[in-house]
Amino acid sequence: MSQPQLIHINSLDKIRLHAAAWDDLWWRSAVIAPSARAELVAKWYEHFAPEAGLHILAVEQDDQLVAVLPLHESRRAKAIAAGALPNNDWSGCGDFLLDPLVDPVAVCDTLVAGLRELPLPAICIEQYAYTEPHWQHLVEAFERSGMFFDLQPQYLISQAKIGNDWDAYMKTRTGGQMKTRLRQGRKMEREGGTELKVYTEFEPGQVEELMDLVFEVEAKSWKGDAGTSILQQPGLAEYYTRDAVQLAEWGQLTIYVLEFAGEPVAAGYAWEAKGCHFCVKIGYDDAHRKYGPGQQMYRQILERLHGDAEFELVDFWGEKMAWNESWATHFYPVGRLIAVPRRNLRGFGLVAAYKYLRPLLRRMRGIEAVEVPPRPAEDNATPAGAKTADSPAADLKTGEAPTETAV
Repeated sequence: MSQPQLIHINSLDKIRLHAAAWDDLWWRSAVIAPSARAELVAKWYEHFAPEAGLHILAVEQDDQLVAVLPLHESRRAKAIAAGALPNNDWSGCGDFLLDPLVDPVAVCDTLVAGLRELPLPAICIEQYAYTEPHWQHLVEAFERSGMFFDLQPQYLISQAKIGNDWDAYMKTRTGGQMKTRLRQGRKMEREGGTELKVYTEFEPGQVEELMDLVFEVEAKSWKGDAGTSILQQPGLAEYYTRDAVQLAEWGQLTIYVLEFAGEPVAAGYAWEAKGCHFCVKIGYDDAHRKYGPGQQMYRQILERLHGDAEFELVDFWGEKMAWNESWATHFYPVGRLIAVPRRNLRGFGLVAAYKYLRPLLRRMRGIEAVEVPPRPAEDNATPAGAKTADSPAADLKTGEAPTETAV
């Protein structure tokens, strides 16, 4: 086996030049979300950070990519340039990819050596699943290199284990919220009937038409009144649609529309890859709020997934909230990693501020720290109402209403 070699990818053209090898690594890696694939990372940079300096580090061994860490220059505290993953409040994209069959020490040490040579005073990686082994290997490489760093939990994300017995799953869903949903569902059937339309294969132009419908339905929810719907953000609908078209070409896009009495009352789209369904965006018509149309749609989606042997997992792709917590069988934490690749005053100051000052301010505001739950083998969702850290990204990513019955 050859020695790992570091590769610098510093342009969109180079991302696309390495796209086939990058995606091959994604398929081999433990990362499930297709947002970590090369073309979606490139599209994120084109839309959200077209002028940012790219500092993507990759490792090659035996003529194939075995690690990729996509970073770009992002300002922290309005003054300090830090390397960041391609994600923000509107779109979570990119991840650390690591071949599970390589020597993680040699590969991650090579990657960290490259980080120490970047012209950046700090690294700030947000919303990453720090309990996953590939990220732990990278953090261990930070420790071996003597880098000054800090890891802070941010929030929990809900997941639901998918089996082949819908009735058995529903027996574990207890409490007043679930009874209300079932009662509302029966009322919808009596008063006009519902139909869940599922689109996984698309005619030319159909993805664009259906995405427009998703955005229109979302704009009829409380988000339209709040000014935070996708259609009210310049260029955002076009960005999501371009991603959706690409995912449809890969066979990893599903669009859902729930009709009530023949009219769309809820709609959304999901990534579906490696046996996992990612709840990326849903919206509902506020005129039918009393039925909880978003929840009714997701109940039917989950029933469909339980009847499909292809799926093993649902990831709700945003902060744990009341609406998705009640469907969850377990949770996983994401966090922030702040590190100083080389000795410099600005980098040390940034890490110190996150490590010491920010926790103090959060305690003063009464925000509780995130407790990391053990990852269970079977269903044992944490108690309803358990508090998590606040995150502005969660509501924007999932498009859910702030109250349980409104979804």
